[in-house]
Amino acid sequence: MRLLSASFVIVLTLAVAFVSADEDSEISVDNPDNSLVFGYIDMSDAPTKVQGAWMQQLSPPTDKPYWSMGIEQGLFYNPFMRPGTYQLSSFSGSGFMAGAHEYNFPRQGRNETAVTIDEPGIYFLGAYKYVRAGKGGMFKRAKFSFERIDHPTEADLLQRILEDVVKVQKSKDYDGPRKIRMAETRWGDVIRGYLEELD
Repeated sequence: MRLLSASFVIVLTLAVAFVSADEDSEISVDNPDNSLVFGYIDMSDAPTKVQGAWMQQLSPPTDKPYWSMGIEQGLFYNPFMRPGTYQLSSFSGSGFMAGAHEYNFPRQGRNETAVTIDEPGIYFLGAYKYVRAGKGGMFKRAKFSFERIDHPTEADLLQRILEDVVKVQKSKDYDGPRKIRMAETRWGDVIRGYLEELD
């Protein structure tokens, strides 16, 4: 985990890509308390590809505890997370033959992905792989588990995040949302500095 100083402030406003637990409030990356939380899931053996990823907020208590994560080819992340304790909750996907599926992590208590954000920073949840544990049927879903894997590494995924594109809005000098690479935001400087420490 890499802590940030308050000087790394991204003066951008999120348009669509991520959803907070409090959907009634504007998600703004000009908040110095924001953190980048990310990880990876290999679903190559699953019935469907992953199209959605969610984290559960364990504390502080809230009546809207689920946060969506941007996801692309197994990489999932949200650079607007607030202080608190979170854990991976579920992934979802659908296929023409397989139908809609939801792949849940344990939700009672803390699971192995739980992370506490007490200071702004970069938090890596780890890389996981879907492992089928039994056969399914026409009316029965196959049992499965998520196992921790070593690759891709934290550094590999951060490099991908630098190249990813998010929809943002410059509230002061731009009227509507536009696409921008993460590397072109102030997160780019933070991630590059963190990668230098990982070497």
